[in-house]
Amino acid sequence: MSVMAAAICFAATQMAYPQPEEKPFRRVLVVYENESTQVAAMEIARGLGSGLLDRDPTQFEIYTEYLDNARFPEPGNLVRMSEHLAKKYASLPLDIVIAAGPTAMKFMLDHRAQIAPGVPMLFGAVARSIADAQNLPADVYGVITNFDLQGTLRLAKSLHPNATNAVVITGDGAFDRLWEKAAWRDLGDNFEGLSIDYISQLTLDGFKDVVRRLGSNTIVLPLTIFETADGRKYVPRDVAAMVAEASSAPVYVVYDTYLGSGAIGGRMDTFEGIGQKLASVASSILRGDIPENRLIESAVHPVFDWREVERWGISKDLIPKDAELRFFTPSVWQQYSTEIGLTVALLSLQSAMIVALVVQRHRRKLAEAELATGQIELAHLSRASLLGALSGAFAHELNQPLTSILANTQAAQQLIATGRATPADLNEILADIETDDRRAATVIAQLRRLLTKGDTILENTDLNQVVVSTLQLVRSELLAKQVKIEFARWHEPVIVLANFAQLQQVVLNLIINAVDAVQDVSAPERLVEVAVRGRDKSGEIVVRDNGAGVSPKMMEDAFKPFVSTKPKGLGLGLSICRSIANAHGGSLRFDEESVSGAGIILSLPLGGQAHE
Repeated sequence: MSVMAAAICFAATQMAYPQPEEKPFRRVLVVYENESTQVAAMEIARGLGSGLLDRDPTQFEIYTEYLDNARFPEPGNLVRMSEHLAKKYASLPLDIVIAAGPTAMKFMLDHRAQIAPGVPMLFGAVARSIADAQNLPADVYGVITNFDLQGTLRLAKSLHPNATNAVVITGDGAFDRLWEKAAWRDLGDNFEGLSIDYISQLTLDGFKDVVRRLGSNTIVLPLTIFETADGRKYVPRDVAAMVAEASSAPVYVVYDTYLGSGAIGGRMDTFEGIGQKLASVASSILRGDIPENRLIESAVHPVFDWREVERWGISKDLIPKDAELRFFTPSVWQQYSTEIGLTVALLSLQSAMIVALVVQRHRRKLAEAELATGQIELAHLSRASLLGALSGAFAHELNQPLTSILANTQAAQQLIATGRATPADLNEILADIETDDRRAATVIAQLRRLLTKGDTILENTDLNQVVVSTLQLVRSELLAKQVKIEFARWHEPVIVLANFAQLQQVVLNLIINAVDAVQDVSAPERLVEVAVRGRDKSGEIVVRDNGAGVSPKMMEDAFKPFVSTKPKGLGLGLSICRSIANAHGGSLRFDEESVSGAGIILSLPLGGQAHE
């Protein structure tokens, strides 16, 4: 039913606005082996989203499926799921399939020909031994995840030199038993002087009783407990937290999602990092940049919960230098003892000068207060006026998810009324409703931030994200005016000290001006280019169009108040934009080297301070 609702929404979009010719969406299907509430799945999804959607929100559509294999391991369930997915995606051309987890990998290898024939496949969160056991086709790639049992146990032994044995804990689920076999293969019954005991086939209370009686010379290593001996199903992270709480011995783990609930640490790759690596490899494959090595190793490093390090009295000198410390809040003196000493000495020498500067600054602020207030009011008025002009596009942008929500709700009501509703159908409909609700909420939040009037707050701001957020706001306006947008994102964050809403106002104004400038160009040729560039000491946002261009005379006058080339323009937009750029210690200027059309460059100092 969710596919039907999406089709209705798509049809409504086609009727509302003519569609310009633009680069096609990249459709990505992600299949997770467990349920959507599992923390590992959510972290991988977070990494994939930041790696794909933040890179270019206009380029990717992500579709997500969950096998829930740990709770429903019967083989017949996977067969039925494959039949369902084959029908669901039969009419939707996919560009790549990503499988997260070994069961999801095996599922897609077995059923890819029915679900996504001819589509390249990428998998992750899979150990090397499991991947090597498969006969992988030439168009299947993988991000190998190292669940480093040996490295974690060595790390624990170095921090607890008096330890003589270790206890490995696993559950009774199918995946749990695979983990127990892997642990036996990697550790045996004695590993580098540690006697290894394997604990399984117990209830949750049984596991807690065992660890409660252990001594401090033991290291506890819980792997996964999807199911206990009494047949109860669990989320492994929750069980690991309860085991750690009950344990009288130090607990180490190989999953970063277990940290924060009593485990000390381990050698691991984070699930969010796995998702980001999958996004990077998927982007390369979609660009045609095929990796030379089809199986790419992920990197592991030590990760610790600093609160547990302190609770167990572990010396900081024993912690590896490359370790990631979570929940670590050092004192100001610990972080900056040398700097504080130098600062105190400098302040003592310069106290008289500081007092004089404070007095001078106070007098200047009193003189500028009225002017500053007027500038803020004018900038806010300009912002509100610009958003008012785009109100129709924003209404359309909100109407899409709201229409989809209504269609999904009506579909659910019909299913319930006819008695044909199944939990799977309702879960799928609810997932679609949640996605559309978040999309509408994002648009509203962005509009509210642009319309809010108050004190100017400066914070670390990524110019890439400023452009991404602005393009999301004007997407419907670009469709309505049949303008193709090309966004060149800088390969790393370009951080400036700025007010996000004010920078978004500048970029929004520049893009709307560029859209207006190409209206005399034939619809298929209308193009606006937006690029973010990082320089040695500055970051730049460049907006270009292929319109008629700007004369040298207009380049000189365009930033003056009340000068406009638009019949109904007030001539304040570029003037206010330059004022905002200057207030941030930057500049706004035309690109005199533009060959065709017009180009304008917003330049801001990297990590700079705004002028007061």
